[in-house]
Amino acid sequence: MSTITFFIALALYMLSSGCFLFSIGKDNKRLLRGGLVFSGLGMFFHSLSLIGRGLHEGHIPITNLFGTLSFLSWSIILLYFISYLKYRSRALASFALPLVTLILLLAAFSSRAFRELPHSWQIWWLGFHVMSILLAYAAFGLAFIGAVMYLLQERQLKIKSPGILYRWLPSLEKLEDINHKTITAGFTLLTFGIIIGFIWARKDPDSGWKWGEKETWSLITWLDRKSVV
Repeated sequence: MSTITFFIALALYMLSSGCFLFSIGKDNKRLLRGGLVFSGLGMFFHSLSLIGRGLHEGHIPITNLFGTLSFLSWSIILLYFISYLKYRSRALASFALPLVTLILLLAAFSSRAFRELPHSWQIWWLGFHVMSILLAYAAFGLAFIGAVMYLLQERQLKIKSPGILYRWLPSLEKLEDINHKTITAGFTLLTFGIIIGFIWARKDPDSGWKWGEKETWSLITWLDRKSVV
Protein backbone atom coordinates (compact mmCIF):
# COMPACT_ATOMS: atom_id res chain seq x y z
CA MET A 1 0.00 0.00 0.00
CA SER A 2 2.83 2.44 0.82
CA THR A 3 4.29 1.87 -2.66
CA ILE A 4 0.96 2.61 -4.35
CA THR A 5 0.42 5.82 -2.38
CA PHE A 6 4.03 6.82 -3.13
CA PHE A 7 3.50 6.62 -6.89
CA ILE A 8 0.12 8.36 -6.61
CA ALA A 9 1.88 11.19 -4.78
CA LEU A 10 4.60 11.29 -7.45
CA ALA A 11 2.00 11.53 -10.23
CA LEU A 12 0.16 14.32 -8.41
CA TYR A 13 3.39 16.24 -7.85
CA MET A 14 4.13 15.93 -11.58
CA LEU A 15 0.73 17.40 -12.41
CA SER A 16 1.26 20.17 -9.86
CA SER A 17 4.71 20.94 -11.30
CA GLY A 18 3.20 21.18 -14.77
CA CYS A 19 0.55 23.62 -13.57
CA PHE A 20 3.05 25.87 -11.83
CA LEU A 21 5.60 25.74 -14.66
CA PHE A 22 2.97 26.67 -17.26
CA SER A 23 1.89 29.54 -15.01
CA ILE A 24 5.34 31.20 -15.08
CA GLY A 25 4.88 34.80 -16.07
CA LYS A 26 1.10 34.48 -16.22
CA ASP A 27 -1.79 35.43 -13.98
CA ASN A 28 -3.79 32.25 -14.54
CA LYS A 29 -5.91 31.45 -11.49
CA ARG A 30 -6.94 28.07 -12.90
CA LEU A 31 -3.34 26.90 -13.15
CA LEU A 32 -2.58 28.24 -9.68
CA ARG A 33 -5.63 26.54 -8.20
CA GLY A 34 -4.82 23.29 -9.99
CA GLY A 35 -1.21 23.36 -8.81
CA LEU A 36 -2.26 23.90 -5.21
CA VAL A 37 -4.92 21.16 -5.31
CA PHE A 38 -2.60 18.62 -6.93
CA SER A 39 0.26 19.42 -4.54
CA GLY A 40 -2.07 19.24 -1.53
CA LEU A 41 -3.42 15.86 -2.62
CA GLY A 42 0.13 14.76 -3.37
CA MET A 43 1.23 15.63 0.14
CA PHE A 44 -1.75 13.72 1.54
CA PHE A 45 -0.85 10.51 -0.31
CA HIS A 46 2.84 11.11 0.37
CA SER A 47 2.09 11.27 4.10
CA LEU A 48 0.12 8.03 3.86
CA SER A 49 3.11 6.42 2.15
CA LEU A 50 5.51 7.52 4.89
CA ILE A 51 3.13 6.42 7.65
CA GLY A 52 2.50 3.05 6.00
CA ARG A 53 6.18 2.38 5.50
CA GLY A 54 6.92 3.44 9.07
CA LEU A 55 4.30 1.05 10.44
CA HIS A 56 5.69 -1.74 8.29
CA GLU A 57 9.29 -1.18 9.37
CA GLY A 58 8.46 -0.43 13.00
CA HIS A 59 10.33 2.87 13.06
CA ILE A 60 10.67 6.14 11.15
CA PRO A 61 11.28 5.12 7.49
CA ILE A 62 14.57 6.93 6.95
CA THR A 63 17.08 4.08 7.17
CA ASN A 64 17.87 3.89 3.44
CA LEU A 65 18.26 6.26 0.49
CA PHE A 66 14.66 5.78 -0.64
CA GLY A 67 13.22 6.71 2.75
CA THR A 68 15.59 9.63 3.22
CA LEU A 69 14.82 11.16 -0.18
CA SER A 70 11.10 10.59 0.32
CA PHE A 71 11.09 12.33 3.72
CA LEU A 72 13.29 15.17 2.40
CA SER A 73 10.87 15.90 -0.45
CA TRP A 74 7.92 15.71 1.97
CA SER A 75 9.72 18.23 4.20
CA ILE A 76 10.15 20.65 1.30
CA ILE A 77 6.43 20.43 0.50
CA LEU A 78 5.54 20.97 4.16
CA LEU A 79 7.72 24.06 4.46
CA TYR A 80 6.44 25.37 1.13
CA PHE A 81 2.82 25.20 2.32
CA ILE A 82 3.79 26.94 5.55
CA SER A 83 5.47 29.72 3.55
CA TYR A 84 2.52 29.93 1.15
CA LEU A 85 0.14 30.65 4.02
CA LYS A 86 2.20 33.76 4.78
CA TYR A 87 3.49 34.94 1.40
CA ARG A 88 1.03 33.50 -1.17
CA SER A 89 3.95 33.11 -3.58
CA ARG A 90 3.12 31.04 -6.65
CA ALA A 91 6.61 31.72 -7.98
CA LEU A 92 8.12 29.77 -5.09
CA ALA A 93 5.98 26.77 -6.04
CA SER A 94 7.20 26.93 -9.66
CA PHE A 95 10.68 26.18 -8.33
CA ALA A 96 9.85 24.00 -5.31
CA LEU A 97 7.44 21.51 -6.91
CA PRO A 98 9.78 20.50 -9.77
CA LEU A 99 12.54 20.04 -7.17
CA VAL A 100 10.28 17.80 -5.07
CA THR A 101 9.30 15.82 -8.16
CA LEU A 102 12.95 15.34 -9.14
CA ILE A 103 13.87 14.13 -5.64
CA LEU A 104 10.95 11.67 -5.63
CA LEU A 105 11.95 10.39 -9.08
CA LEU A 106 15.43 9.70 -7.68
CA ALA A 107 13.81 7.95 -4.72
CA ALA A 108 11.68 5.82 -7.07
CA PHE A 109 14.84 4.35 -8.60
CA SER A 110 16.53 3.84 -5.22
CA SER A 111 16.65 0.62 -3.24
CA ARG A 112 13.72 0.01 -0.88
CA ALA A 113 15.50 -2.79 0.93
CA PHE A 114 14.42 -3.02 4.57
CA ARG A 115 17.24 -2.33 7.01
CA GLU A 116 16.99 -3.64 10.54
CA LEU A 117 18.22 -1.02 12.98
CA PRO A 118 20.62 -1.95 15.77
CA HIS A 119 18.87 -2.12 19.12
CA SER A 120 20.75 0.95 20.36
CA TRP A 121 19.31 2.98 17.47
CA GLN A 122 15.69 2.14 18.20
CA ILE A 123 15.18 5.07 20.54
CA TRP A 124 12.99 8.11 20.26
CA TRP A 125 15.72 10.73 19.89
CA LEU A 126 17.10 9.06 16.75
CA GLY A 127 13.90 10.06 14.97
CA PHE A 128 14.08 13.63 16.27
CA HIS A 129 17.74 13.83 15.26
CA VAL A 130 17.28 12.68 11.66
CA MET A 131 13.97 14.45 11.06
CA SER A 132 15.28 17.80 12.30
CA ILE A 133 18.38 17.48 10.10
CA LEU A 134 16.30 16.68 7.00
CA LEU A 135 13.85 19.49 7.78
CA ALA A 136 16.85 21.82 8.05
CA TYR A 137 18.06 20.69 4.63
CA ALA A 138 14.57 21.34 3.25
CA ALA A 139 14.59 24.86 4.72
CA PHE A 140 18.00 25.54 3.22
CA GLY A 141 16.66 24.25 -0.10
CA LEU A 142 13.83 26.79 0.00
CA ALA A 143 16.35 29.48 0.97
CA PHE A 144 18.37 28.58 -2.13
CA ILE A 145 15.25 28.86 -4.30
CA GLY A 146 14.48 32.23 -2.71
CA ALA A 147 18.03 33.41 -3.45
CA VAL A 148 17.72 32.40 -7.12
CA MET A 149 14.43 34.31 -7.39
CA TYR A 150 16.04 37.32 -5.67
CA LEU A 151 18.84 37.40 -8.28
CA LEU A 152 16.33 37.09 -11.12
CA GLN A 153 14.19 39.91 -9.74
CA GLU A 154 17.23 42.07 -9.09
CA ARG A 155 18.27 41.64 -12.71
CA GLN A 156 14.76 42.58 -13.85
CA LEU A 157 15.00 45.81 -11.87
CA LYS A 158 18.39 46.70 -13.35
CA ILE A 159 17.38 46.42 -17.00
CA LYS A 160 15.53 49.33 -18.63
CA SER A 161 12.51 47.32 -19.76
CA PRO A 162 11.73 44.52 -17.26
CA GLY A 163 9.85 41.55 -18.67
CA ILE A 164 7.03 39.34 -17.44
CA LEU A 165 9.16 37.94 -14.61
CA TYR A 166 9.19 41.36 -12.93
CA ARG A 167 5.44 41.24 -12.28
CA TRP A 168 5.41 37.51 -11.60
CA LEU A 169 8.23 37.30 -9.05
CA PRO A 170 7.77 38.60 -5.49
CA SER A 171 9.35 41.91 -4.52
CA LEU A 172 12.95 42.03 -3.32
CA GLU A 173 11.75 42.88 0.18
CA LYS A 174 9.49 39.84 0.30
CA LEU A 175 12.20 37.57 -1.10
CA GLU A 176 14.68 38.89 1.45
CA ASP A 177 12.18 38.13 4.20
CA ILE A 178 11.62 34.62 2.82
CA ASN A 179 15.37 33.97 2.71
CA HIS A 180 15.93 35.29 6.23
CA LYS A 181 13.12 33.22 7.75
CA THR A 182 14.01 29.98 5.92
CA ILE A 183 17.71 30.29 6.80
CA THR A 184 16.82 31.01 10.43
CA ALA A 185 14.44 28.05 10.54
CA GLY A 186 17.03 25.79 8.91
CA PHE A 187 19.75 26.90 11.30
CA THR A 188 17.49 26.32 14.31
CA LEU A 189 16.51 22.83 13.12
CA LEU A 190 20.12 21.95 12.29
CA THR A 191 21.23 23.12 15.75
CA PHE A 192 18.55 20.97 17.39
CA GLY A 193 19.55 17.95 15.30
CA ILE A 194 23.23 18.31 16.12
CA ILE A 195 22.50 18.67 19.85
CA ILE A 196 20.36 15.52 19.77
CA GLY A 197 23.19 13.78 17.88
CA PHE A 198 25.68 14.68 20.61
CA ILE A 199 23.27 13.41 23.29
CA TRP A 200 22.84 10.17 21.37
CA ALA A 201 26.64 9.83 21.06
CA ARG A 202 27.09 10.21 24.81
CA LYS A 203 24.39 7.61 25.48
CA ASP A 204 25.89 5.11 23.05
CA PRO A 205 29.46 6.01 22.00
CA ASP A 206 29.76 2.85 19.86
CA SER A 207 26.88 3.88 17.55
CA GLY A 208 26.81 7.65 17.91
CA TRP A 209 29.02 10.54 16.83
CA LYS A 210 32.16 9.25 15.07
CA TRP A 211 33.32 12.34 13.15
CA GLY A 212 32.54 10.73 9.83
CA GLU A 213 31.72 12.67 6.66
CA LYS A 214 28.08 13.18 7.60
CA GLU A 215 28.81 14.44 11.11
CA THR A 216 31.73 16.63 10.02
CA TRP A 217 29.88 18.32 7.16
CA SER A 218 26.80 18.88 9.31
CA LEU A 219 28.98 20.75 11.81
CA ILE A 220 30.69 22.72 9.03
CA THR A 221 27.27 23.68 7.64
CA TRP A 222 26.16 24.76 11.11
CA LEU A 223 29.24 26.94 11.59
CA ASP A 224 28.79 28.47 8.14
CA ARG A 225 25.06 29.19 8.68
CA LYS A 226 25.81 30.65 12.10
CA SER A 227 27.92 33.34 10.44
CA VAL A 228 25.06 34.09 8.01
CA VAL A 229 22.28 34.20 10.64
